[in-house]
Amino acid sequence: MKNRLQLLAFSAVTSVILAATFSSCKKEEIAQDSSIRAAAVVTVGTCSANTLISTNTTWTSANTYVLRGKVRVQPGATLTIQAGTRIQGECDGTLIVERDADIIAVGTASNPIVFTSNKATAKAPGDWGGIIILGRAQNNQAANFGIEGITLGTAGNNAPGYYGPGGALNNADNSGRLSYVRIEYAGQALSANNEINALTLGSVGSGTTLDHIQVLYGNDDSFEWFGGTVNASYLYSYGTVDDDFDTDYGYSGRVQFAAAVRVPSQFDVVSASNNSNGFESDNDPESDAVTPLTSAIFANVTVVGPTAADGVYFGSGALLRRNTAQRIYNSVIFGYGKTGTAAVNATGANASAQVISSTLQNYTPGATTIPTGWAGLISSYASAVVASEPATGTTSFTVNSLVPPTFAVDATNLTTTTALPSGFFVSAPYRGAFSATTTDNAGWNLAGTWLRFPTVGN
Repeated sequence: MKNRLQLLAFSAVTSVILAATFSSCKKEEIAQDSSIRAAAVVTVGTCSANTLISTNTTWTSANTYVLRGKVRVQPGATLTIQAGTRIQGECDGTLIVERDADIIAVGTASNPIVFTSNKATAKAPGDWGGIIILGRAQNNQAANFGIEGITLGTAGNNAPGYYGPGGALNNADNSGRLSYVRIEYAGQALSANNEINALTLGSVGSGTTLDHIQVLYGNDDSFEWFGGTVNASYLYSYGTVDDDFDTDYGYSGRVQFAAAVRVPSQFDVVSASNNSNGFESDNDPESDAVTPLTSAIFANVTVVGPTAADGVYFGSGALLRRNTAQRIYNSVIFGYGKTGTAAVNATGANASAQVISSTLQNYTPGATTIPTGWAGLISSYASAVVASEPATGTTSFTVNSLVPPTFAVDATNLTTTTALPSGFFVSAPYRGAFSATTTDNAGWNLAGTWLRFPTVGN
């Protein structure tokens, strides 16, 4: 998000799902247990149109769903997606969960729910839209504020495409749950400041559960919060084009255990001043003092920059600006700052916006080693810090690539959980998303298949 978007008229072209329509096509699919099953291909929606889910609906793992156009879960309806279900998007395929609607998408570490491109080969960032969830928690813009990236009608308490409290503020609003979900090749930059992210969250409340979500090769931001109070844990962004974690408009939730790794060929080329960052946080680009301030708290995050990649379009590991009060604790940020922006750029930030008890390392042009003291931190990602790294990513990166061999260098002066707001954060006496101790990493479920790291296009 860079500036306030201009709202568009809500599309009059709308279709309603009355029953699941199966194509005549069948295909063989390899299940998680390596058995072969016949999967029906179910087309949901039409390109450039709105399709409404107005009754409780279940997408099952026996089918593959092709998502087209704007598929909108309506107030009062719940979309349930079974573990192991595959949803393949194309054209402007976007799943929108409106205010007072729910999504229950709960996979497992070994049987995740996968949203991906409908292309069989040569997949690319932006092949489809993404997932948008809208709620009734607070933001600092309006009671009814339009989400960017989709068409909107006249603002109102129950108008489609709007987020915010409407006539009933509910910071504990519950939009459902996403757990063990992977979102691949999503995100579309439709026009200037009018973009769909891989996962967009507008005023989503703390009653919603978000955990174990990977965004892979997103075309805009991986995760963007526009206001709201929702908490999240175990987030992984890999090879995204714009920002990994973008917070705006008074988002005040908490996030613990998150990682972001760049692939050098993937960056935003809109302009040299519109850099791709690890964190990007704004309060409000038009009214710096508006409240509530963006005051999210992140802890135990590892952000790995592109190091040997383009020095013009990549920016900072954390760009904190325009009166944001966001805080980042016990984290590791390196591989950014090649253009003089530094690993952390707090230009215009609120005094309380800080990166605390963290290890920061600016990139040094021409360097071929990672920061001193972290030589073993990304041993299987060593090619990422030399000029010869493959532009499309590297198969040497694995699920354990960010697990360090030791924290002897960096285990002192940590912020303890007693100094953080109670009720969410758990004890993690180390910097970054991962510990050298296996038991500390148990919550990630790294032995599962929910995370993957292919070269771009696969």
